[in-house]
Amino acid sequence: MGGRGDPVDIAVQLFDWGQTKAPYQAFYGQVAASDVAQWGAKWRHRIFSKNIRSFLGANTAVNEGIADSIRKTPNQFWYLNNGITALCSSITKRAVGGNSREAGTFECQGVAIVNGAQTVGAITELSDSAAEQLATARVPIRIISLEGCPPEFANDVTRATNTQNRVDSRNFVALDPEQGRIRSELLVDGIDYEYRQGEGEPNGEKRFGLVDATVALACSTSSPDLSVQAKREISKLWEDLARPPYKIMFNSGLSSLKLWHLVQILREVDDLLELERLMQDDAKARSIAINGNRLVAHIVFRNFVCDDLGTPKFEISRHAAAIRNLTSQACARLYDVLGELYGDSYLAHLFKNLSKCKDVVAHIGAIVADAAAIANAQATD
Repeated sequence: MGGRGDPVDIAVQLFDWGQTKAPYQAFYGQVAASDVAQWGAKWRHRIFSKNIRSFLGANTAVNEGIADSIRKTPNQFWYLNNGITALCSSITKRAVGGNSREAGTFECQGVAIVNGAQTVGAITELSDSAAEQLATARVPIRIISLEGCPPEFANDVTRATNTQNRVDSRNFVALDPEQGRIRSELLVDGIDYEYRQGEGEPNGEKRFGLVDATVALACSTSSPDLSVQAKREISKLWEDLARPPYKIMFNSGLSSLKLWHLVQILREVDDLLELERLMQDDAKARSIAINGNRLVAHIVFRNFVCDDLGTPKFEISRHAAAIRNLTSQACARLYDVLGELYGDSYLAHLFKNLSKCKDVVAHIGAIVADAAAIANAQATD
């Protein structure tokens, strides 16, 4: 099957097809839904490699509607569906069929579906349960050749064809080449980083997604600004891929391995705060663990000292006790400083207020992991 980024070549049979020759070559027409199901089954991840998101699952309202349309009125599907847009490195029409526009077969090299992932995914899910309907249904499609196109044209098509859908700013992160670089570098180390929106946020021993990456980078910056923004409205951090704050976090200088290590540290902090939330009887302390999680992480990051961060020598297990100690101290110091400065404040709102959070962090100052406490923690682990 090859890697996710390997090119996909497909012989596409188009019915009632037409073409546009200038300024760039493209063909359009109808394709059998059964063919689309075969593409999805064989190449789902690879064929969406340049899309801003992959299939979101069969249970979304839109995808349930697509499936329902296929099941109930397959002969009307062409009228009811927005269809598929695919980019190809090149397109060649087979000689069979001559100039007839009734049907034609097109050899498409380097196929990437940039709009219609939900259509392809929903149809693929019906392969076993609605095979007869898929054989009847036709799907609108246009395939665009990138031969002779300017370099930015592929991204222009991807962006333009998706703005008509309900797409948020995080989806366009998929157009940033730095994201692809990070993913490719981490795959070498057996770590799966998924930055496109799909079926939930990836989580696992060696898996993480864009949200984890963004929060870890935001909380690890020297100022609390981005950690507060991550708490208040994380989508703002992805709003403009060419400018800060996005470029502060994701840029050519970001080490993919360091990013993974930061995510591991963030997960340690989050796990400790979840335990604190469950075990804490004090309402204020519990609110700090819940609402102050991003500011706690920021305080831990700014005080965490590790020479191995971003190198192959780094092992999260070796630093777990230090992170635990720093997290505990950060919560305790927050408790005291908040009582001193903002005793009457509603904490859920305070932790989204940048001015107050900066004030709190300044009053907390530096925290040094207690060596004796770490030694005792390691001895009991």
